[in-house]
Amino acid sequence: MRYLIQDYSVSSQYFAPRGRERLMFLGEQIAQRHVHYSDRLIGIVGDAGSGKSSLIKGMFPGLELSNDDDVLNPRKIMQVREAFEDLRDAATYHIDMRFQVAFTQMFEIVDFVNHLLSRQRRVIVEHFD
Repeated sequence: MRYLIQDYSVSSQYFAPRGRERLMFLGEQIAQRHVHYSDRLIGIVGDAGSGKSSLIKGMFPGLELSNDDDVLNPRKIMQVREAFEDLRDAATYHIDMRFQVAFTQMFEIVDFVNHLLSRQRRVIVEHFD
């Protein structure tokens, strides 16, 4: 896992036992140890099926992912192009880059993320590479 704390790039590597619940518990532990309330841009990198989404769910309980293994939410997919009313008040946003680029151009995603960061919102980017 790699994330940016102000001007410092920090990298941590964890090896978790298999299982969704254990990954979510590990996510909670990582968030308590490493995520500061002022962190605005958090990137998660990993192979397909490695448990990134489960880790994110553990780190940020209640966060609605833009895509999930169980369901796709078209409203969340198009959040980059259209600012819906219920999205404007959210404190934390999730973007899966590999999934999102199938629907939007890279410059639209970058503009959306920059706009959120300028409004002091937190952005979780899956497939940050």
